Amino acid sequence: MDTNRVFEVAESKASLKNEPYAVRYEPTKLGFLDRVLPQLSIEYERFVFVDLGSGKGRALMEATTYPFKRIIGVEFVPELHQSAQLAVRRYQNKTGRGHNIDLLCLDACHFEIPTQDVILYFYNPFTEKVMAQVLANLEASLRSQWRHAVIVYLNSVCAHLMDRLHFLRLVEQGRYGRDPYRVYTNYGLRIE
Repeated sequence: MDTNRVFEVAESKASLKNEPYAVRYEPTKLGFLDRVLPQLSIEYERFVFVDLGSGKGRALMEATTYPFKRIIGVEFVPELHQSAQLAVRRYQNKTGRGHNIDLLCLDACHFEIPTQDVILYFYNPFTEKVMAQVLANLEASLRSQWRHAVIVYLNSVCAHLMDRLHFLRLVEQGRYGRDPYRVYTNYGLRIE
């Protein structure tokens, strides 16, 4: 499974509206999710894990080691989405895991946040403009139906946007290799 090669969004043959706001594909660092997810102290079975900017699917496959209700990959570059489909199929055939993975070829700005408890995972997939819209979508979704939400953000370039949201609080930060990361939750908070 080729999840390692860096892919510049400009390499895509598709015409992508938000291409100027996308960051190149780079695979999630191996072991990062195993470092962060056990610290959450959550009932994984109640949560949907969503990777926004899922690329070739590495984080999705790593997430299958936890008993999430569902795992969703959202990627707007068709070539990366197709690579993820192939990689996930091979992974399912080889391991017997990952049959709860759904892959969507979709701009993150148009993704509807699941109505169950949710973990949103980002590995610096896009710039501030798209991140602001995704966070606005999250806020609207939580206003509609309050539930537990967690954000896990590796290479947290746009963390300042999350830092100012009144419905999220920072619960962990650190470095994983060269990348800073942050974890936010809404647990114990309410939208005013």
